[in-house]
Amino acid sequence: MTTDQVLAAMRAAVAAGGSPEDVLAAARRAAVRTAGGVPADPPPASTAYRAAEGDVLDAVAHAFYGSEAAVTSLLVSNQPLAVQPPHLPAGALVGLPPVDPPAPEVRAVQIWD
Repeated sequence: MTTDQVLAAMRAAVAAGGSPEDVLAAARRAAVRTAGGVPADPPPASTAYRAAEGDVLDAVAHAFYGSEAAVTSLLVSNQPLAVQPPHLPAGALVGLPPVDPPAPEVRAVQIWD
């Protein structure tokens, strides 16, 4: 898919009387297809966060999961965000999937040589 195809998807959404959000969603779906991604819409999540002006995914991961390590899980669940610039668009809906907590660190003690 080329830029022309992304623009064609946007034009089709405008022609169908779509709102600005609908046009943006059409562009994102087309961009995800261009980037080789699969589902353009995030899967249902138990919780969602609506991005504020200037939010970045790392900060959202830290706020909800306590660590930036959850960014990968967020990107897998919200593939259209992978093609976004670092700052999330204000009002973007970020699905917050359940993430398994990291396994506790096990320390071994060596008694003999």
